[in-house]
Amino acid sequence: MIFVLQRVNSASVSVSNETIASISKGILVYVGVVRDDSEDDAKILAKKIDGIRIFENDERKMTFKAHKDYEFLLISQFTLCSNLQKGFRPDFSQAEKPDQALKLFNSLCRNLKDNYGRRVKTGLFGADMQVYSQIDGPVTIYFNSRGKN
Repeated sequence: MIFVLQRVNSASVSVSNETIASISKGILVYVGVVRDDSEDDAKILAKKIDGIRIFENDERKMTFKAHKDYEFLLISQFTLCSNLQKGFRPDFSQAEKPDQALKLFNSLCRNLKDNYGRRVKTGLFGADMQVYSQIDGPVTIYFNSRGKN
C-alpha cells in the first residue's frame, strides 16, 4: 500500500457537488492499494499514519504526532499505483482490483479507528471525487509499505 499524507488545516471531499466528508485540523491521506497487498500492509499503514510525527514543537521541529482531537480524511486513489517508466501514459496494472482494494482500504480505516482511536472520515470509493484542502506547512509525506520509497 502507498500513501501520500498531508498535514492540513482543513480538507473536504465532494461527489456530484455534494460535500460527503470534511475535517478541520488534521491529516489528509491519499491511499493506493497495490496488487498483492495484504491485511499486514493495512496494519503497517495504520501504524505509520497514527504515529507519524509531523506536528511542530516550539522550536519548529516535527516531534509530535497528531493530537487525539485531530481528524483524518482518507481518500482511496488508485492512481498512486501508476507507473510512468515507459512513455507518457500512466500504466495502472499494479493497482489492486477494486473489490480487494476496497476491502483493504476499509481495513486500514478500521485499524485507525479501532486500534488507535482515530476519528476517520473517507471519500466514496471508486467515485469521481473533488478534494479540497488547505495544506499546513506545506507538509507532504510519501510512504510505501513495501519499502519502495
